[in-house]
Amino acid sequence: PIYTSTTYTIACESTDVPIVYSTITYNSNGGSDVATEVHAAGSVIFKPADPVKAGYTFDAWYSDATLNTLFDFNTVMSEDDQTLFAQWAPNSYTLTLDVTEGRPWADASGSKLVTYGQSYGFLATPTRADYNFTGWYTARFGGNLVTAETLWLTPQAQSIYAQWIPKTLIADTDIQIDANQNRDYDGTTYTLIYNTGDHAFTPDEFTVLYKRQNLDSEWSSEAVHAGLYDVKITRPEDAVYQSFEKTYTSVITIHKIARSINTIPTGTTLKANLLVYELPQGSYPGDGIVEYAVSTSANPPIYSWQTSRAFMNLAAGQYYAFVRVLPGEDYLATESVRTEQALSVVGIVANAMGYYQVMQIKTSDISNAGTDSSIYGQIYYVHGLSSSKTHFDSDENDFERNDTREYAVSGVNADPWMMSSLTIYYSKGGSAPGWHCEYVKPYTFILDWGRPPTFMSNLVDGGTISVDSWFEDDEVTWSKSFTSFKRVITSVGNFNDLPSQSALSSTDTAYDFTYDGLVMDQYAIGGVSYNAYDHNDAPQIKLQTNKATYNAYVTYGINNFQVDRSGLYAAMVTNGDTEMTLTVTLQFADRSTTAATATHTKVITFLLAD
Repeated sequence: PIYTSTTYTIACESTDVPIVYSTITYNSNGGSDVATEVHAAGSVIFKPADPVKAGYTFDAWYSDATLNTLFDFNTVMSEDDQTLFAQWAPNSYTLTLDVTEGRPWADASGSKLVTYGQSYGFLATPTRADYNFTGWYTARFGGNLVTAETLWLTPQAQSIYAQWIPKTLIADTDIQIDANQNRDYDGTTYTLIYNTGDHAFTPDEFTVLYKRQNLDSEWSSEAVHAGLYDVKITRPEDAVYQSFEKTYTSVITIHKIARSINTIPTGTTLKANLLVYELPQGSYPGDGIVEYAVSTSANPPIYSWQTSRAFMNLAAGQYYAFVRVLPGEDYLATESVRTEQALSVVGIVANAMGYYQVMQIKTSDISNAGTDSSIYGQIYYVHGLSSSKTHFDSDENDFERNDTREYAVSGVNADPWMMSSLTIYYSKGGSAPGWHCEYVKPYTFILDWGRPPTFMSNLVDGGTISVDSWFEDDEVTWSKSFTSFKRVITSVGNFNDLPSQSALSSTDTAYDFTYDGLVMDQYAIGGVSYNAYDHNDAPQIKLQTNKATYNAYVTYGINNFQVDRSGLYAAMVTNGDTEMTLTVTLQFADRSTTAATATHTKVITFLLAD
């Protein structure tokens, strides 16, 4: 072909040879028609436009029907007629397998390539809960079934759709649960009583789980303990039936049963303190919070039960100690039991150190602040007692404007560290009844009569408490709490002498320790320790082993403890332990002692000597 302007010089020569014409016929092998061409022999042949065929891509023209010899269009036209044959390559198309509400494909199984004119080949089987798969179809509903052998005859990508048929439903009413399923607790597993009627499925194909209302957070395979049970019945899906799950409420009741304490409690006393000994293991079945009480009567008290075994600040007298166990998981509460004999409490002398407990009261320096009315004061203590309600009246005019005076309360019946609040009472009267109080300041001290002149020692200042109020009604009561008188304990006598280690042997005698009770704090007169057990809120000794199995070899009272060394040795050998730690705590009441100094701890490590 000529594509640009060209000048040719042609030399012509006349001959008598005739021109021979030949024919090329194109066989498209099922493709679109290609026109037959006639050319002079020796002339140039041009390749025609490619034919088209649905589902195929044209490849090339061949000289033979078996498509072995590729035709070369760069040759000239021969003198013989010839036929060319088209070769085609089948196309591949994307097949999408739509599960139609079935479970999504977990991998690349949701699509594949299929060659036109060939079979679909392997088609993955989808799943759907509670349905059976019926096959792949050309439509979501209806359509034609597609199998692995079906030929792909669509010249484009396509989707096929999973179709489903539901499995047989197990109805709630197919499960028939017996009514009135209840019994008393006996420690064995209870099995739900139910049936499935005349259906093909049977109870042994179902799983039953149990859960107590308001008690259990998880389902369990057993119903053992007392409570009102819901049950959940399940059956997995199979080839015929849909999966089944149903929760039935309030189906089973296991009742708590009665129990009793089979041990008579005992206790010990020290001054104003009483300790009930812990009940030995096996004194009652089951669990439950253990409560204690004391009373001067042989009859159990209605109130004042507590979980602590220690009773402090008791008045002198004869006391019975009572023990009871509250309802547990499977048992009802026990009746209380008491000590056979009353325990003697000698008590203490109230405010034995002789501390004065005083309120300094400041009348405001404002007009008409002074008063002729009657003013009273009272101190309250952490353990519920109080001083007397004391009339604050001196030989002079009290509560005048800008007047500051100190008034000691009478009827002091507790140590100063027990003070927790004060109350001012105003009773209207006189010609100038109104009163404005600026502040009140509680403090306590000892009068040292041994040195002339008499002076205050060991003064502990409770700090200024703002009042800033008018008192004008007929009767006015003003109160304020404080914590400024708590003990700050700096020394605890021989408690700090406890050893850090102790070697054990099979022939050891018991280890005994008794706390001497000596305490040093801001109330110790003349810097001399005092015996805490002669005063309010005396400390308690508590023990804790690093393994509960060794608790049987340690006992303690209010101010002492004992370790059965030979018994502990034998138990440690049996258990294969080479050491046991015992934490000994001397605990003061945090209501009357600062948190930083209320707890004193020593750890003793008991080692096998051999």
